[in-house]
Amino acid sequence: MNRIYSVVKNRDGNMTVASEIAKGAKKGRIVGAIASLSFMLLSNVSYADYIVGNGNNAPNTSTTGADLQKVIVGDNNGYIPQPAKPPATLVYPDSLTVFGSNNTLNKDYYTGEPNSQTVVGSFNELGAMTAGNTVIGQNNNVTCSAGGLVACETASNLTYKGDVGGRNIVIGDTNNVRATTDGFANMLSANPVNGVSNLSNGNNITIGTTNDIYGASNIALGNGVKIGSSSAVTNGIAIGDYSTASADNTVSIGTGSANNRENTVSFGSFRNQRQLTNVAAGTQATDAVNVQQLNSAINQAISATNQANTTAINDQASDINALKQNDIDLQNQIDGLQSNKADKSYVDSQNAAQNSAITANTNKNTQQDTAISNLQATDSSLQNQITANKNTADQQNSTQAQQITDLQNNKADKSALTALETVKYFV
Repeated sequence: MNRIYSVVKNRDGNMTVASEIAKGAKKGRIVGAIASLSFMLLSNVSYADYIVGNGNNAPNTSTTGADLQKVIVGDNNGYIPQPAKPPATLVYPDSLTVFGSNNTLNKDYYTGEPNSQTVVGSFNELGAMTAGNTVIGQNNNVTCSAGGLVACETASNLTYKGDVGGRNIVIGDTNNVRATTDGFANMLSANPVNGVSNLSNGNNITIGTTNDIYGASNIALGNGVKIGSSSAVTNGIAIGDYSTASADNTVSIGTGSANNRENTVSFGSFRNQRQLTNVAAGTQATDAVNVQQLNSAINQAISATNQANTTAINDQASDINALKQNDIDLQNQIDGLQSNKADKSYVDSQNAAQNSAITANTNKNTQQDTAISNLQATDSSLQNQITANKNTADQQNSTQAQQITDLQNNKADKSALTALETVKYFV
């Protein structure tokens, strides 16, 4: 049963609300505790020996310093500020706040700044805590030596003894955080000893069981997660059981996913690939391409290739047809040459015959020329003879004409005339 308590005024005059949350449901208890814790961390309130609830054990103690502040809200809480062997020097007292039941706090005396411890839950036992520690949950057993923020659930065991920095967070059951420097180590349920092992400077966040981180500024979510191994990893993210990130700026998403390549995101491993679904179409040069875009690009490439192939095939077909026509033309030329070859033989025979005829004609012409020459010589001789005969005849004619004239004139006798006529006949 939860009880709401009145608003109280602390030593500095600030109003503080205290509520009983130890017997409520775990979820409600943690939510209420976180809400109260948030208010407490943000308000700069100084608590001064407030006890609210039934059966709380808060023995009176003489303290040193001006900042001792105690607040206990719940049932059967125990506050034991006096150690067995107090230190020889004066120290600043603690600032302790408890929400829950049956909590036992052992005061840690040291020289320097005061502690600021807050516990929310039941059956918590805290020892040797120093500045800036907070525990939320049930049955927690916490031992710390450096400042930090620690949030635990049922049956948690935080062993935090290294000389490390603060600002650490653990959420879960039976958790163990070792050597976490200035980081966040968030664990859930049943972690073994050294389940979270941050071996380098921190700012790491881990939620789950048996996770192992070696490096700084890493995030591990899941069980059996490993970030870094032989060398430290920075800015690694592993989400999912047994996922691994073994290089800087790597992201592994999904159970069993692995990534050992810097500045990449892995959704599986060599033997366990996964599909990335519901991916929008990429628009920029470095965007991912989905299957629809890829198929569209492939189809466009196939279409362009087919078109280019069709054009090339058509061009080749035209070239082949042109070559075929050239073959036909060449064959026609060959046939023509063959025909001409046959015609040449005929022509050669005809030429030979004609040459023979020409030779015969030439010979005949030679003979004729010889005959003509002979005839010309004969003609010349005859011409000369004719000329001579003509001259003779002319002479005779002239003589005969004279004689005829004389006969006519002299009335020649008949015999003379007869002779004259004979001569005229031959001429």
